[in-house]
Amino acid sequence: MTYTFSLDKNDYLTHQLFLASVTLHAKEQIKNSRIIWTVTYLMLSFCFYSEKKPLLSIFFLIAAIAWVIFYPAYAKKRHQKHFEKHVNTMFQDKFDDNCSISIEDQLIHSKDEHYEMKVSLAEVKHIYETSDYFYALLKSGLTFIFPRQKIENVNALEDQLRDIAAKNQISFTEMTDWKW
Repeated sequence: MTYTFSLDKNDYLTHQLFLASVTLHAKEQIKNSRIIWTVTYLMLSFCFYSEKKPLLSIFFLIAAIAWVIFYPAYAKKRHQKHFEKHVNTMFQDKFDDNCSISIEDQLIHSKDEHYEMKVSLAEVKHIYETSDYFYALLKSGLTFIFPRQKIENVNALEDQLRDIAAKNQISFTEMTDWKW
């Protein structure tokens, strides 16, 4: 079956944010930064406390607490700004291009205004489902993005992707409650 749609800036940005949220490296980076800075602030607080400098000790204790509370929101906004710049740089020529993707027995055929690609279904590594998209991740690192709102027969696409996953031992993960 063939699906025709176009991807805009928001589709590419959401894709990048989704990939960042499901990759272990990004999660580890945020977790490590949160821990390292919290421990640093607590150590400074303890050092100043032991040197009988209570104001500086309290300052760094408050900084540690604030870091634990506010860092996740800060990191989220920082990553979003980074990916916005990345999307504007890397994908600006592809915004609103009409794309046609055909899924056949053992092949995915993608064609847009600039490129044409044929990929064996054996190259599909993982399929994710969110409330707004389907993502088919390839072993090469590329991803097919299927926006639910822009595809006419989204139920047929979902059935076809689930069937492909079952027949080819591909992981299919539902993350319908995913949000950045």
